[in-house]
Amino acid sequence: MFRVMEIGDGVELSGPNGNINVFLDETEEEGQIHVGGLGDGVDGAHLPITGDTYNKKERIKDVGYGYDGVEWNGDVWVVHKEAVTELVSVLLIAGCDVTVSEDAVANDGDWGILQEEVEADEDEECEYKVMVGPKNGCGPVSQSWAEDAAELANFSSVAEFSEKYGIEVLSDEEIMDRFELDEDHPDVVEASSCRE
Repeated sequence: MFRVMEIGDGVELSGPNGNINVFLDETEEEGQIHVGGLGDGVDGAHLPITGDTYNKKERIKDVGYGYDGVEWNGDVWVVHKEAVTELVSVLLIAGCDVTVSEDAVANDGDWGILQEEVEADEDEECEYKVMVGPKNGCGPVSQSWAEDAAELANFSSVAEFSEKYGIEVLSDEEIMDRFELDEDHPDVVEASSCRE
């Protein structure tokens, strides 16, 4: 999710109330108005608009009421995927704090270079390390656990470490399969590059 911020040399978004230059800043908190994600009764061509929509409905309607603009579907306000930037420009010019989901950026080419940056971020899949050590002093250990243990104990390699202590080292994938672990298990952690 991204907070849409006004900046002088950002990507220019145009709308019925004027133009505004913006960039996207990653955030975990939804803004006053949020565009994108899942919503009740939202078809494939539209995205939900959530948050303080009641007080901003007149501004939302500035985009143009109807299938190609914004509509109230009985449950939630929706915006056509190709009208997201127009809606965002209207709301920012009106002084709203606006956030958008990745899907709100992915489907509207008017985001320009910002769309490419969001797609690049989505392509970077996190790697996981399986940190399974010996159970009750025996049994196989994961490659990631053995690498960390060998480094901490000042061994030059995992092979030297495992030979010294008679430990069987299996790949992280084999350990996950053997012990039926998934990415939510406490022994499966994101690589440090994913947490930066």
